[in-house]
Amino acid sequence: MSIYAPADDNAIIRREGAGPWHEKLGEQMRRADIASLYPERALHKDLFAPEPIAAWFVPELRAALATWRRTRDARDVDVGALPGLRLEAPGVVSFDCLEPALCDRLLEEAKHYTASGLPQRAPNTMNNYGVVLNEIGLRPTFDAMLREYTHALGAAFFGDAPPATVHGAPSYLENWGGATLSDHHTFVVRYRPDEDRHLDMHVDECDVTFNFGLSRPDGFGGSDLAFCGMFGSPDHRKHLHTYAHVQGRCVLHSGKRRHG
Repeated sequence: MSIYAPADDNAIIRREGAGPWHEKLGEQMRRADIASLYPERALHKDLFAPEPIAAWFVPELRAALATWRRTRDARDVDVGALPGLRLEAPGVVSFDCLEPALCDRLLEEAKHYTASGLPQRAPNTMNNYGVVLNEIGLRPTFDAMLREYTHALGAAFFGDAPPATVHGAPSYLENWGGATLSDHHTFVVRYRPDEDRHLDMHVDECDVTFNFGLSRPDGFGGSDLAFCGMFGSPDHRKHLHTYAHVQGRCVLHSGKRRHG
């Protein structure tokens, strides 16, 4: 699952010919009011209620953000207490985040929507298969997620004063607008041998990307995420690290970090 927050004004990636039909189907979904119609048919109706959002997160992460939730000051995010925090590559961090049971239920909901026969469009201009969670009625829930949790993480790592080191290693984290995250494009993508098999190297049309592993580790092969340098830098095509997704774990990076 990816959360892009927020979209900027200039698209970096466009797939040839994707725009018109993609926008037309999105307009059809809005006219049909899928966001209001689907929650009554949902498999897990509680996912559509923003109030229990705290239960989505592992206790250690909630504890690391407890002071921030009172003060809303990024300096009060206890970065060192984030569970399993790792510096994956320059400017790329990962940590344990979502409860595994929640990941299972989000996947089940995405599959349930796909089987419902309701309108569905590609999650972005590079992936053909998946579900835009905002469009099926989950926007209020992910609004709450951004407001109460992911905004803090974006501010801590990509705001005004990102940590210079992570576990003693230079972080190369910079201010990419993480303190002013205000919107999101939240979706699930699906890969299968007979559908999308890979994702080309690219940068995201956003300031900060939160990428979560949802599948159980025994349920898939592949899905590794390769990172290169920052867009426009001399090393933007140089491979730096390959990250293997873990259920419930978040990998966090600037949208302008080249990856695929």
